[in-house]
Amino acid sequence: MRVASYGEPKAANCRSHITGDRGAIPHLTAKSGGSIATRKKTSGATVGYDDSQAGTTTFTVTQSQQGVKSTKGACGKPTRSTNKRKRCTYTVILGTFVHSDVPGADHAQFTERIRGQSLKRGKYVLQAVALNAAGQHSSAVTAGFQVK
Repeated sequence: MRVASYGEPKAANCRSHITGDRGAIPHLTAKSGGSIATRKKTSGATVGYDDSQAGTTTFTVTQSQQGVKSTKGACGKPTRSTNKRKRCTYTVILGTFVHSDVPGADHAQFTERIRGQSLKRGKYVLQAVALNAAGQHSSAVTAGFQVK
């Protein structure tokens, strides 16, 4: 499987390139030049980022799925009885992984496997939230990616 970007141009020195919102987190920012790049010999991707403090970063993989509106207006998974209702889109959290950080440039290996299962083809969102030793957490930085 390969991870490819959507929504932003590809970098000249890598096959795939995805960047997130660089200004959203004060002590966790995307590295200039790209934040997710595929490797040739291993499956998955390397997630690169800069962190100004030591701590841990939690990465969450989500996917948007098509659902139906309930009678109360909430969006959920369609069933046989609700299949003819109005369509909507809802977000499903597929799984998380945690990486220990050092101040400065960091990278984590993302193997495209969540809970022991490989991701199917489609578009996904990777969300990163940093947590320092004092228990302070950052705002979430998101980056979209696609499994082909």
